[in-house]
Amino acid sequence: SIVDNGENGLVVAGDAYVEGCEILRNGGVGIVVVFAGAQDQVRLNRNNIYDNRSYNVRIHYTCYTPLVDATYNYWGTLDPGEIEAGIYDREDDGLLVTVVNYVPFLENVTGVAGYSERLPLFRAYPNPFNARIAIEYDIARNTGVTPEICTPSPV
Repeated sequence: SIVDNGENGLVVAGDAYVEGCEILRNGGVGIVVVFAGAQDQVRLNRNNIYDNRSYNVRIHYTCYTPLVDATYNYWGTLDPGEIEAGIYDREDDGLLVTVVNYVPFLENVTGVAGYSERLPLFRAYPNPFNARIAIEYDIARNTGVTPEICTPSPV
């Protein structure tokens, strides 16, 4: 997982395959594709790539591969316009050679190891005078959640 990095998240070059990663909330670009030749294959599949500061994926001027396969990723939205706004490729700059193909894309966070499988819980302060306790949590998007409380068996 590359999450909350102050700079770019990941820089890939040549033949590259990125799968099963969390690339979120980085200070620059999520993934920068550089130095890929015309015969190189760049595949970014089954990742969660969103909320990066400038772009989620950016093609560099030294990239000469005609297509980056970025299919089956979750982009933080289902709106193709918003997904495209987070991708900088030939569609944005006619001097670039490369187009990023992001269709089809995933409608939900992909089950990769890391951030999406953890639920951040806020600190619970037990009250010895009250049998009830409130455990607050935060989730990234509006979805159904069924919390389960597990207590250890007495020894």
